[in-house]
Amino acid sequence: LGQPDLILKVPEPFSVPADGPDIYQYFVVPTELKADRLVSAIEYRSSNTRVVHHASFRFDDAGRARQLDIEQPGLGYQRFGGWGFETGGTLGGWAFGNFPQRFPAGFGRPIKAGSDFVLQTHYHPTGRPEFEQATLGVHFASASSTRHIGELIVANQQLHIPPNEPRFVHRVEYELPLAVTAYSVLPHTHLLGRETKAIAKHPDGTVEPLIWIDDWRFNWQSQYFFKQPKHWPAGTRLEFEVVFDNSAANPLNPHSVPKWVHWGEETTQEMAVCFFDVAADSNAELDRLIAHNRQAQLTKPAQPSR
Repeated sequence: LGQPDLILKVPEPFSVPADGPDIYQYFVVPTELKADRLVSAIEYRSSNTRVVHHASFRFDDAGRARQLDIEQPGLGYQRFGGWGFETGGTLGGWAFGNFPQRFPAGFGRPIKAGSDFVLQTHYHPTGRPEFEQATLGVHFASASSTRHIGELIVANQQLHIPPNEPRFVHRVEYELPLAVTAYSVLPHTHLLGRETKAIAKHPDGTVEPLIWIDDWRFNWQSQYFFKQPKHWPAGTRLEFEVVFDNSAANPLNPHSVPKWVHWGEETTQEMAVCFFDVAADSNAELDRLIAHNRQAQLTKPAQPSR
């Protein structure tokens, strides 16, 4: 995307052991921003992608991540089950196959002046000691830009995949409480995933196909921008479906003898989540939408799977 407006770098390489469980490591990098800005795109570059499962970005404007870093010895802090703070906001992320793209002119993800950039890196040991250090190029929207982009999540953690099941289907949905404009879609699952599909069901009954990957590849996970933004009225239902192959015939199955696999953050566990980048009629409406969406993920059960 050309020369970034801001370059951030993890201060030193992180050591990943040869074996053991996956690691979620959080690196805190001061931005030293003097003014609030909107982020148009972020380019993530790892010195060693062999050991990286994915990376996620967030900013913290309350100093909580910095405190967590201080409380743990060494570089950054380590934890499963979330970032350890809820302040600030998301700035997107990276997975294999994901190339950076700019948001439309006038739009971006907000980041506060003086905040810390927090990089969550999911490491998966490779069988030998590894070192990894990331650099991030941050591109800002123009100073006149005012519209915020938010991230909708369609997922449910009640995911339980039985062994020796070659075609286990898991479905989740989310109904929009207000109108949105959608710009991109990004499905995500792990090694047992074989297909991912998302559709939008409009209040008038119209079904709009959004994405269908019928030969899922763990090492090719891209964010797909729509050729034209999608305008969805309130009451539109976003439905996401993943087909899993938990049989011995799946060459990517991490278990030589198939076993029950449940939702989890490790590579050998599974996820089924679809991300949408959206805007609302106002930034205040978008904030309300994101709060509703996050609460829905905690309370709404998945549809019966088969």
